[in-house]
Order: sequence, then C-alpha cells, then structure tokens
Amino acid sequence: MRPPARIADFGRDLPALLLPFVPKCPLCLLPLFAAAGIALPPKPVLDVAVALAATVWVATILSTARWLPVRLAALAAAALLVGGRALEATWVGMIGAALVLAVVFWTRRRPRACAAPMLTRSPGRSAEVR
Repeated sequence: MRPPARIADFGRDLPALLLPFVPKCPLCLLPLFAAAGIALPPKPVLDVAVALAATVWVATILSTARWLPVRLAALAAAALLVGGRALEATWVGMIGAALVLAVVFWTRRRPRACAAPMLTRSPGRSAEVR
C-alpha cells in the first residue's frame, strides 16, 4: 500500500477514533466551545432553540407515553423550561429541567407502563392493539 493511501485510510478512520473522546451531551460541549473562544449565541437564538427542543421532546413523549401523569409532567416540564427562559427566572427553568429528568428516568424505568400500545398483526386478521 502506498503512503498516500495509508493517509487517506487514516483520515477516513479518524472520526471513529476520536468519537470516544468527544463529549456527547450539549452542556458538556459548552466549556469546549468557550475554551476555543466560541461564544454562545445571543439570548433570543437560545430561547428559540430551547423552545424548539422542548416542543420536539414533548411531542415525542406525547406520542409514545400512554400514562396520563407522564404526559402531564412532560407538558409541565416543557412549560417551565420555556417559561423560565421567557421570564428570566432561573429557578423556574431549573425546576423544569429537574422535571424533564424525572420524566426521562420514569419512562426508562417503567417502559411498559409508559409506552404506547403496540399494534400486532396476526396472520389472516387485521391489526390488533395489545
């Protein structure tokens, strides 16, 4: 194998090799951006990003969870997150973030109680809800 081909192979494999060393959560990336001199976007842009993320998260929970308290907690958490940013009340946003974590932990711990009913298809029959 020629040296340029080895370099090309290494370049192709480099992202996979670096993946374990890169933080996966968005909050862990912020200090890296700050160290690189990259500032956060302006507050209105962050507010829109938080509102969009909260909306997508609530839509996911509402479409997958069937237990009403989980759905209500997800709606309350998203409202607290967005409301805390809009009112510039940090403590409200922290309560919303804690409620998001509680909903995530609950849905991961009790997947059958929270999951939407599954459709099963029997041979010769229409889809049934289990």
